[in-house]
Amino acid sequence: MTTHETARNVVPADDEWFDLKVGNDVKPVKIANLGYVSSLEVAEENADAMGYRLVGGQQVRDSFKARFPKPDDKGPVAFGGSQSQNPRGIADVTYLSAFEGKWRSGFGWSGHVFGGYWRWLVTLKHLQT
Repeated sequence: MTTHETARNVVPADDEWFDLKVGNDVKPVKIANLGYVSSLEVAEENADAMGYRLVGGQQVRDSFKARFPKPDDKGPVAFGGSQSQNPRGIADVTYLSAFEGKWRSGFGWSGHVFGGYWRWLVTLKHLQT
C-alpha cells in the first residue's frame, strides 16, 4: 500500500490514504464512510467487514487537528479506535466537527447513532498500532 502525500494543511479526500504522525509513530490512515451505524460496535463491525480497523483516541484526534487545522466541511470525523470513559464510566468516542470554519473537538456516547454523514479514521486491520 502506498499513501498519497497530501498538502500539509488540506484534509485529504475521503478514501485517500495518507500518513499521520502520532507521537513517534507514523500511521497509514484514511477517512472512510462506514455508512449509517447505530453504535460504535456497529462501526467497528462495518470497518472490519471492509478490511479496516478504527483508529482513534484523543492523541490521534489532536495529531489530525494539528496537521489539518481547517475542516473540509464534509461532515464530522470520528476517532473510534480507542474509547475514553466519561466520569460515569460510559465509553465515549472522540470526534472533530466543523464550526465557523474551525474544528470543534467533542465526545460522543459510544451507543450514539452515527448517521451516514459521519466519517471515521481507519487503517488496514492487519497493521499494528
